[in-house]
Amino acid sequence: MRAMILAAGFGSRLHELTRDYPKPLIQVQRHYLIEYALFLIKKAGIIDVMINTHYHADKIRDALQDGRKYGLHISYSHEEMILGTGGGVKRAETFFGHEPFVLINSDIICDIELTKVIDYHFKQNAAATMVVRDDTAMPNFDEIKLTQDYRIRAVGSQIRTAKSATFLNRMFTGIHVLDPIVFSYLKPEFSSIISDFYRIAIGDDLNIMGYDFSGFWMDAGSKESLDLARNHPLLPKMEF
Repeated sequence: MRAMILAAGFGSRLHELTRDYPKPLIQVQRHYLIEYALFLIKKAGIIDVMINTHYHADKIRDALQDGRKYGLHISYSHEEMILGTGGGVKRAETFFGHEPFVLINSDIICDIELTKVIDYHFKQNAAATMVVRDDTAMPNFDEIKLTQDYRIRAVGSQIRTAKSATFLNRMFTGIHVLDPIVFSYLKPEFSSIISDFYRIAIGDDLNIMGYDFSGFWMDAGSKESLDLARNHPLLPKMEF
């Protein structure tokens, strides 16, 4: 199995902090922010990692290089025109072959065991598995509605059409496992994986599952959350 980290964005929520520096390379307790995602991947036994780049792409490549210092093989998908989460994944399609893969945002810090998510994905025979958590007040993250057996029935703007009072309410953490069927929904142009895959796939009744996670998780993509992360006493420890 292979993995991809989404790192092409402008980091606009961080304002002046990302004017001359990409968000994935912001320091959080002596580590690059993106290293927290790299560590999750390495801990799961995944070696081959794709990182998409656009904004300050050269600085990301100079810092991470080929991944050898992490015990990883890092490849890069550079986007001359930024493609968003959907187009960025589609552009990297050949990297994954015909195998499921892990996709992670570059601005989250988490202690999840990806091997458990991957096992769950296969056990459920899912087309996609979104890691979710019971924290729906979290800003800037898509709200999710799931059935009692954790099948996802609505994401984001679909929620207004989801009438059942028995749904569970969760938020998306920015971590997922995806089967190659995702590529049949995506196009190599600017798009959102939420709008252009998940919402349509749910309408097509694909088996989209949620993996409920209650462990340590932080979004470090805004100034407020980054300040919290930099001063948090319980951030996961990393040993590559």
